[in-house]
Amino acid sequence: MNNTGISWEKLFTRPKSEGLYGGIFAFPGEEPRVFGGKVEQGLHLSRGVPRFLLFPFSENEPYPGIDLPLQEETDLESLNENWEMTDGWGCSMLCHTVDSEEYKKMVDDALSVLGGSFKKAMLCRRWQVAKSRFFPIYAWKSLREAFPNTFTWLATCPVAGTWIGASPELLLEQQGAKAQSWSLAGTRHQSRPSGWTAKEKEEQDLVTRHIRSSMQTFGLSDIQEEGPQEFAMGDLKHLATRLSGTLPDANTETGLRLARLMHPTPAIGGTPTEAALSFIQEKEKQNRGYYAGFMGLLEPEEVRLRLYVNLRCASIAPEAHWIFAGAGITALSNPKAEARETERKADLIRPFLGVSP
Repeated sequence: MNNTGISWEKLFTRPKSEGLYGGIFAFPGEEPRVFGGKVEQGLHLSRGVPRFLLFPFSENEPYPGIDLPLQEETDLESLNENWEMTDGWGCSMLCHTVDSEEYKKMVDDALSVLGGSFKKAMLCRRWQVAKSRFFPIYAWKSLREAFPNTFTWLATCPVAGTWIGASPELLLEQQGAKAQSWSLAGTRHQSRPSGWTAKEKEEQDLVTRHIRSSMQTFGLSDIQEEGPQEFAMGDLKHLATRLSGTLPDANTETGLRLARLMHPTPAIGGTPTEAALSFIQEKEKQNRGYYAGFMGLLEPEEVRLRLYVNLRCASIAPEAHWIFAGAGITALSNPKAEARETERKADLIRPFLGVSP
């Protein structure tokens, strides 16, 4: 791996002025990896080297897919928790806060047309959080400790800006010709004593069918399903089904093509896809950017690809921080309950934006 000789303190405190990109990430049950590089050395495909990938929600978004070669890596233990990000890359995405009443109106609008052109749409909200002092190393460590069964990540680079998140949703994992995906949808609070509702089961089944159909269309063989089972993140539970199969050939470019075919699943888009996305664009009235896109690690030599959907996340901007969260709307949805669900999801990430050592 090339040694760029970057200053890790500058990466996490003054990346913009120093022309650096980088971040921290960890997969469930694995040690964290800290990576960085010089902007001028490329933010595009670098064949043959491990790369951190970040893709927007839609190809129609005015934001590109980001490809960050892991030019240099270091140990997390060598980084100082007291480093404060005072000059980070900011995202140019324009946002406005969607309050509870506005969101419930969006859900009502969806309910008035559901069953016609589409069966489900995931509608997202945004919250502006007043800018606070942000200590990236400490914030990431705290997030990782709170949610060890998720893909936790922090990245800063031009165009995409600075993001932090803990995603529970695996879009695709490839090892050689073997591939798997998790259909994760349906949400309930752990305090609710009752079991899963018909709405939640239907919501999860729509995602499972989409992933299964995508795998079949792509030509995977020996497709297997396990579940659904419960997946817990904080005080929320989700339904999850594991789908696996064998790819037509064993290379990561094949895996990326399958990921693009599956994305967006009904968990973060809707079904049928095109009709739901058209409704989402009309009602949300703002770009999602990298929220509900996907990110992860591509390792060409190992023929390994691991991609997660960008959920439970926030954009760290110079003037303010933004939290994103959404809920799946079906004919059985209740506007008040869906608004509350988005608030609970946002509450999972909110405490980590203003933490300090």
